[in-house]
Amino acid sequence: MYRFNEHEFDIIANAIADGLEAVTEYRYEQKQVYVDKETSDIVEMPTKEDVESGKVILSVDPDQTLRGLKVLYDAKKLTPAMMEAGRIIAEKKGGI
Repeated sequence: MYRFNEHEFDIIANAIADGLEAVTEYRYEQKQVYVDKETSDIVEMPTKEDVESGKVILSVDPDQTLRGLKVLYDAKKLTPAMMEAGRIIAEKKGGI
């Protein structure tokens, strides 16, 4: 069994967190909605005619876009050992 003092444990935990962060990417997936050009109201199911005439236009939906945060890992850099080390540190920091 290995024992680390609090300072040593924090250094190891920070190094693991830095390693995981280095291979992590955070992205939002853009969500779009149709909006009535005159009223700015969202149109759930626009007709083909409304789209073709320009009565409704596609617009970014900021609320839905910001709810869709995706966390991606670089598959060429992330290793199972990194993930397991992150899990162990999280478990130990939680007092388990």
